[in-house]
Amino acid sequence: MALRSALYFHLLLLTADGRMSHQREPMFCKVSSDNRVDLLNQHLTEVPRNLPRSTQYLDLSHNNITHLHGQDLMGLPDLCVLKITHNGLQDISPSVFQGNPKVQILNISYNALRIIPELNLPNLIILDISENLYGSYTLRKSYKDLLSLSYLALGSPQARSVHLADFAPLHEISLRKLQLGGGVELDHYEAGSLAQLPVIQDLTLKMTFCEHPEAFQSILQDLDQTKTESLTLIKFVPDLCNVSSDITDKLRNMTYLGNLTFQDTWFNSSVLAKVVCNIIQSPVKALLFLNITYAEDTDGFKIHDIPGQKDSEWVDNQLVPNLEAAQFSLCIHERDFVPGDWIIDNIINCVERSYKTLFVLSHNFVQSEWCNYELFFAQHRAMSIQQDSLVFILLEPIPTDSLPKKFLKLRTLLRQQTYLEWHKDERKQQVFWVSLRSMLKTADKNMVLERVAKEMT
Repeated sequence: MALRSALYFHLLLLTADGRMSHQREPMFCKVSSDNRVDLLNQHLTEVPRNLPRSTQYLDLSHNNITHLHGQDLMGLPDLCVLKITHNGLQDISPSVFQGNPKVQILNISYNALRIIPELNLPNLIILDISENLYGSYTLRKSYKDLLSLSYLALGSPQARSVHLADFAPLHEISLRKLQLGGGVELDHYEAGSLAQLPVIQDLTLKMTFCEHPEAFQSILQDLDQTKTESLTLIKFVPDLCNVSSDITDKLRNMTYLGNLTFQDTWFNSSVLAKVVCNIIQSPVKALLFLNITYAEDTDGFKIHDIPGQKDSEWVDNQLVPNLEAAQFSLCIHERDFVPGDWIIDNIINCVERSYKTLFVLSHNFVQSEWCNYELFFAQHRAMSIQQDSLVFILLEPIPTDSLPKKFLKLRTLLRQQTYLEWHKDERKQQVFWVSLRSMLKTADKNMVLERVAKEMT
């Protein structure tokens, strides 16, 4: 079952100040349409000899060129972009680019290269050699001279380990984006392999961590040293994988990671619940799920929270009757959550259909695991529609400094937003109801009531 699209639309990639993130683009050569040569699907077995000398952009993809020889690209001194994908390319001569010093973009992905080739391209900015057949990620010594390299994509189903020596040539290169992996299990990761890179702003891992979750945990530790801000995990957990450990617990210790994406992966309900819990307690501000499937399991998170007697009586006997008498439409989890649906789906659905999310806060409430989930989704919805849709009621005094550290977002919200306090004095209670109805009517007569309480232990 696919996760709800609400996760796609409302957990946007935001910077700390709430704006969309834009990365400065490198300075690329300007390619004239007159100097562009597209030779896709021409059944070519070698590079044509009669190419215009002024060619800047050359696309030879989807042909049958299996070798690049030393003289194949001679006579193209202005060549800036070269694409030779889906060719079955097996070998590249070390001297093939001697006459092409201006090449900035090279895409030789989806071929049959069994070793990572030597490259002498001092102005290269983007290099994609993913989806090939090499058995190791060890880069050649010539890569230390790729001083302009900003994006590198590596990936092979034959490469199942990462070692310190693999990226040694790049330890002085300001590589900004790295894609790594061929969609298979990573059997071994040598700690420190990625940490030796000066900085990786954006990392994509296209690999699974079913049998070796410790490899992923080591990678997370290294990424904090490279100050990685964005992480994309493709095929993170394969279908029907029973991950026994808390594979993402190191997210809580990250410092710089702000954007996290899961794509084309599978979760059982218990693992996904742990993932969400760890993300909530991490510095991640933007979460994106793309093409995620999950399955319920018997060990999954269920609602085990037992409402405190005091909270239940107040909600059932005071809050619900007063608001429904004032013609407000409520969504209450005991009454309106769909039986059989997973709890996170119910939370998202209820928040999405409501103009206001009302949190009744007590010491019991903040001890609930699901309280933080509800606050997480409701807060991101409020950010995405730029609307003050969160309303807080303090059923009893809760000093913000007394809240557990995992409720950092709640602490901040209580300091920044107006909230209502319930009083035992009947005259003050009348003021409370008038104030609450006024706050709820500022948007619409629809609101969501999510109250999950648990006795303090």
